[in-house]
Order: sequence, then C-alpha cells, then structure tokens
Amino acid sequence: MLTIDDLHKAYATGKSESHQAMRAVDGVSLEVGEGEFYTLLGPSGCGKTTTLRSIAGLEVPDTGVITVDGRVLFSSREGVNIPPHKRGLGMVFQSYAIWPHMNVYQNVAFPLTVRSARARFPKREVRGRVERALSVVRLDHLAGRPATDLSGGQQQRLALARALVMEPRLLLLDEPLSNLDAKLREEMRFELKRLQRELGITAIYVTHDQVEALTMSSVIAVMHDGKVEQIGKPREVYDHPATRFVADFIGTSNLLDGTVVAPAADGHYEVETSIGRLVAVASIPLAAGTPVSVSVRPEHLSLDLADSGEGQVGVWSGVVTTRDFTGDAVDYRVQAGEVLLRVRADSRVVIAPSTHVRITVDPDRCAVVPRSN
Repeated sequence: MLTIDDLHKAYATGKSESHQAMRAVDGVSLEVGEGEFYTLLGPSGCGKTTTLRSIAGLEVPDTGVITVDGRVLFSSREGVNIPPHKRGLGMVFQSYAIWPHMNVYQNVAFPLTVRSARARFPKREVRGRVERALSVVRLDHLAGRPATDLSGGQQQRLALARALVMEPRLLLLDEPLSNLDAKLREEMRFELKRLQRELGITAIYVTHDQVEALTMSSVIAVMHDGKVEQIGKPREVYDHPATRFVADFIGTSNLLDGTVVAPAADGHYEVETSIGRLVAVASIPLAAGTPVSVSVRPEHLSLDLADSGEGQVGVWSGVVTTRDFTGDAVDYRVQAGEVLLRVRADSRVVIAPSTHVRITVDPDRCAVVPRSN
C-alpha cells in the first residue's frame, strides 16, 4: 500500500555555514500493508511528524521515495513531487481546523465543493458522501448545528468526517487525540479503531502516547533521533524490545546491565547481573562475555514471602521499600542489592514496606538487548 524508501530530511540550525543541519528524518524506510493501522511512535523531535507530513506532501524531503499503491508521490531520483491536493490522501491534524462560520454539514462538504470545475462532484453525490461520512462518525443528527457548538469529542469526529468524505485510500492522523481529556481520549481510541476496521481504511497514526500506540495499532514503528528503532506488532515491541531505547521508552521497564554467561536453549541466554543470574530471550546471537542490558517489565516479576531461594537462577531476595495502590494493581519498589526494582502485583497482594521478599522472574518475559543500544 505505502512504501517509504530511505527518506531523509534535514533543517538548517543557523545562517552560518559552520552550523550543522539537524537531521529530522535520517534514512527512514517503511512498508505499510493494505488495511493496517500503522503507528509512528516516539518522543518529541524524533521525526515522526516530519515523516507523516512528507507523505502528505506538506514537507519536501531531501532524498528518498514515497509511493502509494504503486503511484510515486515523491522521488528525489526521478524529480517527482506530487502536490498535496493531488495525492488523494486524507489528513486529520492535532488541531481540528474546524471552520467556525460553517455548520457541521458545510464543514464536511467543504473539501468536495472547492474542487476545480472539471473535478467537482454533482450536488446529489456531495450530499450522499456527506451524509455517509456523518453517519459513520455518528454526527448525522447534528448536521445543521454550528461547528463551534460541538464538544471536543464531537469536533474531533467532525474533523474525521471531513477527511473521510473524500473516501481516501490512505488516512493520515497527526496526534489527533492530544487535545482531549483523559476519559474522552480513551473513548475516541476505540471509536477510531472501530471506524478504521469497519471502513477498511489504511491509516498512518502519529503519537507519543504509548498507550494509544499499544491499544490501537496493528503495527508500530518506534522512532528515535530521526531513525526507526524497531518495527513490529504491539505485543512484540512491548515484550521483546530490540534496543535499550525501545525498552525504556515503551511502558515501564527494569533495565539490568549484565554480561552473557552462556547460551541456553531456544534463543535464551544466561546473563550475570549485579543482583544475580537470570535467563532471558535474545533476538540475535550473542557470544559469552557480551555486555548486555536485560529488560524486565514490572508485571513480569512476582513477589512472595517464601524463603529467599538465593543462589537460584532468576530468583533474588529483596526488601519492599514503598508501595502505591493504583486501583487494579499495587506498584512496589523493592531494593535488591544495589538495584531498586519496580514490581506490579495484583491489588489483592498486600505486602508491607520493610518486608523481606523473594523476587522471581519468568525467563520467557525477559528481553536481552545489546548494551550499546
């Protein structure tokens, strides 16, 4: 569906020739399949929005190739750069960009009515498209209402309807939920995913919110400093981060520095850390003596009051320092040697601070990443 090949975009940081250009996008390559909800995830300044705007034609890359359905939208090699209004893509911005002087119906109809005379739709088709788009986002009963009288969630759905009315093959969404409150944002996540699945639209979604990425996406590309760090399904990226940055950025992780002792079975490796040995999964072959980091999610550690079991692989002793009740779970901080571990337990597990505990780790839920990353 969408192919991005070796995309580069840099911005000058000053007028002097001595100033180096800032690489906003540095060799990004992506393959997005038909019907996927594909998310570009990363912190501010990682290049995700610049990549999205390059797809839309709102930024001109320095080099690279962008194709949609085999049609070249941009190619530095061939000198192709299709203008944004001729790319046939839908886009929803962070700011809703609602026309305040128009009602709901007029806002949605606007993209259809400003086309050139040759490409303009008949009035009957305009009405049909607008009514379908409003029905899909459940705003058909508000067609005559002034756009400024809508709630935040309704304005977001109106912006979606305006993008969908063009029936685009590819929908681009630039952090569209960031201006909503927490409860409404959660509702809109499910609404967006429902619309994308029901309509079969291919969507490219930009966000820095890890929860949004994990709950909505079929594929996630994690970006950092203009590069793609890892591409995979949400569970794969969460459970098996490829780099230290991904492990640290997505969710909460205990990162333990250590050294590979020896390979174990089925892609597992025994690793020596400052608090003891453990067995973890690695996605690449590693030699004995390789310095690594091991990512262990708080929910993948378990606590109990049994004997310490000290000396066993993947079993450590520690002392609970603090605990935080979060409703559905309890977050514990446990001091194990010189390392302060975060452990998330079921809310029914109640262990008081200063209690000595045994910490057990599941080897299949630990991920090894090279220390250099």
